[in-house]
Amino acid sequence: MLRITVRYANQALFFSPPAAGAAATATLGSAEENDFVVPFPGISRQHASITHRPGGLLLSDLGSKNGLLRGDQRFAELLLAPGETVQIGRAEVGLEEISSSDGEIAFALPRSLPSLARPAVLAHPSSDTDPLFETAGHATPGSALALVRRIETSSQLELGTATTRELLARARQTLGADSLLVLATERLEAGLEIQEIDGPLPAAVLLDPLQSAVVSSPGDGLPLVALPDGRLALVRQLQVQPRRLLLAALLPPESGKPAGWKLDFFDYLAEKLMPSHRRPTPMDRAPKHATAHPERTHAGESDPLRLPPEFVHGGSVAIDKLLHHLRATVKSTMDVLILGETGTGKEMIAHLVHASGPSAKGPFVAINCAAIPAELLEADLFGVEARVATGVDPRPGLFAKAEGGSLFLDEIGDMPERLQAKLLRVLQEREILPVGAHQPKKIKVRVISASNQDLAERVQAGTFRADLYYRLRGLQFHLPPLRERKEDLPALVLAFATETAKRYNKEIHGVSRKALDLLTAYPWPGNIRELKNEVDRAVLLATDGGCLESEHFGTIQYAVTHAIGASQPNGPLPTEFVPALNPSIEPATPAALDLHSQIDAVERRAILQALATFNGNKSKAARELGITRNGLALKMKRLVV
Repeated sequence: MLRITVRYANQALFFSPPAAGAAATATLGSAEENDFVVPFPGISRQHASITHRPGGLLLSDLGSKNGLLRGDQRFAELLLAPGETVQIGRAEVGLEEISSSDGEIAFALPRSLPSLARPAVLAHPSSDTDPLFETAGHATPGSALALVRRIETSSQLELGTATTRELLARARQTLGADSLLVLATERLEAGLEIQEIDGPLPAAVLLDPLQSAVVSSPGDGLPLVALPDGRLALVRQLQVQPRRLLLAALLPPESGKPAGWKLDFFDYLAEKLMPSHRRPTPMDRAPKHATAHPERTHAGESDPLRLPPEFVHGGSVAIDKLLHHLRATVKSTMDVLILGETGTGKEMIAHLVHASGPSAKGPFVAINCAAIPAELLEADLFGVEARVATGVDPRPGLFAKAEGGSLFLDEIGDMPERLQAKLLRVLQEREILPVGAHQPKKIKVRVISASNQDLAERVQAGTFRADLYYRLRGLQFHLPPLRERKEDLPALVLAFATETAKRYNKEIHGVSRKALDLLTAYPWPGNIRELKNEVDRAVLLATDGGCLESEHFGTIQYAVTHAIGASQPNGPLPTEFVPALNPSIEPATPAALDLHSQIDAVERRAILQALATFNGNKSKAARELGITRNGLALKMKRLVV
């Protein structure tokens, strides 16, 4: 797979070459009317034409000021072969060979506002993409975040205005809904009146269940209503008096229960569309539907968990289960034990437990039990009384500093055995005895501890007190390693790349599919901490205005390749890196081993089948294939369908 690259300073643009054929000529220049718009210094408004030729691309000068340069020589036209470059203005144009998966964007980062220091350009404007995540206008967490930012900078939304209609259109695409409607009725027997709609008009029979459904306001129960055709609808009540007003999103067939972020975004949209004079109060809430969301609370309260801003959840079952258990126990005052491998985010969960629990108004004090020598740890925890020894000043311990709040004991498994007995007494009696003191002091502190070791095994080995272990694990939570929650990996990469690009003022437009496949294949022994470091490094290595590609994750690429190579002399390849080999497959001819040709044949057959199934409707065919309509059009052009 070939692509045209145009590089200037630390910026880069990527384009798909024109197709073969005499009529397939494209123009390159700084003006908007060109096929390839390149707003870099020294490039004329219409600089050169590009035509496909055997062996490369023919570049012809269109009377530009700076011409086409190779070395110090100027050319009227020249053939650009793969791997070669030519200078136009102050930019360098090349023809690169890349794998198909590195040319496809797996997901795109939310675009930042155009900077005055760089031209507002798009990466891969003509590339053939199969997005998992894209920017606003598609059903992704990133598009929801971008739309929330836009709504927050808008004035109060009013139904009937052009701004609200435009936002509803964007919201429908973000939710992945067939139709998004605002419905009104003055009485149940009068039927529903459509106030606003984006998407196709649904049949009246589909709206009938919404008329009599018990519909709750934002934050109160699961907003799902079953439709007669087997589909689901998201429904929220915007107003009760003087007339009932509903927001409804009709989901596509067989879409199943929406992801959690879609429910939250739909709640947010309904809250913003509520008339300012009629914000919901507990008395306004309708009775809960029988299938109310188990993760919601009563009387109009929102999610009881106070998730920190850095918390990222991509919908994995393991984290869903953890959050469910946290919600069920969030009001408890019991001590908490958090277990998990290094780098899984145990301290972040400790902050979450503190901020969501009954001691949230008190301080959060943390200490790493493995980082402090044993002789100093006791004084740090319990404090030092006055006049213990000459030159020793009295100081309160961390238990005293955490009074009324939470004390986080990280790496509790490394606590010296001598202190384990003293900590056990503190947990049993809720009192501390500072070093040199004669009378204990009562405390009111919730203890949250964490360890990357298996404490049950430590107990069996006799290196950790069993009675302390059982006292610590009043509530015990296990943080799954990243290899067991790889559904969250795209969302984590998106969050880390966005944060790092913003910190270094770089434009990173996405992550290639090949790079995402590489990250998914790696087992991540360092978990989320290791992932964040690798993404940070990749953002620094990536070209400003480009994407994160597999070559930017050199350490991971080497680890995956080395693991595959090391396994070959001793047996089959490991399943976590490559598909299992099928010994029944017979050797093929060299022509049949052309991977790109085989991929093209499979794609062409799938596209033709989808088009035949939907009578040539490209939108439906693209949805069935799991790509965008624009992506389908580009594939049909490339594959000559």
